[in-house]
Amino acid sequence: MKKMITVLGFATVISLFASANAQESKQADRAKLSPEQQAIQKNAGTFVEAFNKADAKAVAALYTTNCQMSVDGETIAEGRTGVEKAYADFFKENPDTTISVTIDSIKVVGPNLVIEKGTSQLTSSDEPVLDAYTMVHVKQDGKWLTATADVRQQVVVPEFDWKQELGFLAGKWIAEEEDWSVETSFEWVAGGNFLKRSFEVSNDGKVESSGVQVIGWDPLEQAVTSWIFGSDGGHGRGWWTLDGEHWVIQLEGTTASGEILQATNVMTLLGKDEFRWQSTNRFLNGVALENTPSVRVRRVKAEN
Repeated sequence: MKKMITVLGFATVISLFASANAQESKQADRAKLSPEQQAIQKNAGTFVEAFNKADAKAVAALYTTNCQMSVDGETIAEGRTGVEKAYADFFKENPDTTISVTIDSIKVVGPNLVIEKGTSQLTSSDEPVLDAYTMVHVKQDGKWLTATADVRQQVVVPEFDWKQELGFLAGKWIAEEEDWSVETSFEWVAGGNFLKRSFEVSNDGKVESSGVQVIGWDPLEQAVTSWIFGSDGGHGRGWWTLDGEHWVIQLEGTTASGEILQATNVMTLLGKDEFRWQSTNRFLNGVALENTPSVRVRRVKAEN
């Protein structure tokens, strides 16, 4: 199926210029374009209309008779006839696919030669595909046509909404085992960009330790991360990964006495009001420790 999607990837070879939000901005942008760039933009509108009508013949008419198209370095169509067949096959098998396109640059090399670069995203019943393309347009008999196109393709990873995935934690929670308990409170802080966790560990009714943890999105690593600080001076950082119903947190930290602590903590979701927590693969200065017991953590219901 991916190779069929790559055919549509050549929708980018006659592409749309990125539009501004306001009509006035659009007119200003058009005024800055050279006649050659405006011609390419006009072809883009013609292509979009033909594509939305699933008119492979009209799409192919925008190419030279001896054009060449390739995806990830592999030639998939040659000549206008090949282009028409490729699009006809695609339209037949993928009738509901749409495209959004952004041109990064249109470089006028000469009076009869233009190089265009940009990206497009294809949306269909399959996973979205992002194309980065380079195209060469030539002017023949007064018309601008596409001579060559090279598309580099990658699967688009949907944006991860970590706030939605972890937002259920907001509120108060408790875990109890025999004589000890852990009371935890989560709240949104810093304009809703971070979750702050405050916790107290009690033994036989007496608070033995406490601390705070801040959970948020690391834009550099593109992952959920956390920082934890204990009342004894220990601290650590965690990297969170969602695996089905399990959050896996890789933790690295330092104890108050300067020892290096490593662990894999697992939070298993049991519903919006309950989860299980366990610390596994624990090491202290490289020496293996036993896993902690798996404990049930439940939401503290507000009193009416």
